[in-house]
Amino acid sequence: GDDTMRMSHLKVGSSADIPLNITETDLSQLTATVIPPSGREEPCLLKRLRNGHVGISFVPKEIGEHIVNIKKNGLHIPNSPITVMISQSEIGDASRVRVSGPGLSEGRTFEPSEFIIDTRDAGYGGLSLSIEGPSKVDINTEDLEDGTCKVTYCPTEPGNYIINIKFADQHVPGSPFSVKVTGEGRMKQMITRCRKAPSVSNIGSQCDLSLKIPEIN
Repeated sequence: GDDTMRMSHLKVGSSADIPLNITETDLSQLTATVIPPSGREEPCLLKRLRNGHVGISFVPKEIGEHIVNIKKNGLHIPNSPITVMISQSEIGDASRVRVSGPGLSEGRTFEPSEFIIDTRDAGYGGLSLSIEGPSKVDINTEDLEDGTCKVTYCPTEPGNYIINIKFADQHVPGSPFSVKVTGEGRMKQMITRCRKAPSVSNIGSQCDLSLKIPEIN
């Protein structure tokens, strides 16, 4: 048998989209930077928000007054610099993330396991997932209407798997999770398929990975 552990990764971003009071319409001519209270200037993304206004998009890591500089050909546009206040509730906090579901404790080979991640009260931050175990797994995420995220994965070998869930670079409560997967492995599966292909022809079918970055109004 092959005892090597295989790691599967997934990252999902979550940025704060903050509307700005500017009259410029051609974003391709503009550059934006943000200076947090600690004083280190960083580039940030300018984007057109759903309501048609122009906004900036960045992941806040500090509380307090942030200075946004918007320039055209190296010169400040009217109204720039702009002051933006970031509150404690907007800073990504892994301890406020809630996760639940059977896929965090047990699973069966060739059957989708799932769990729910709820970051609604945790501010803005990147979500990263890794699953380590006897087989590589396809990790699939789906944004549900209530604002939570459903994660599905499909192991192809039995054994113990470790699921790491991090938010804003910190483990969420309970992470890492240990999952016991039971069932037949891929080798046994292939022999079974040769014998009676029609009834098990969907086994090990590919799960597509789709990433949807939520937009915040």
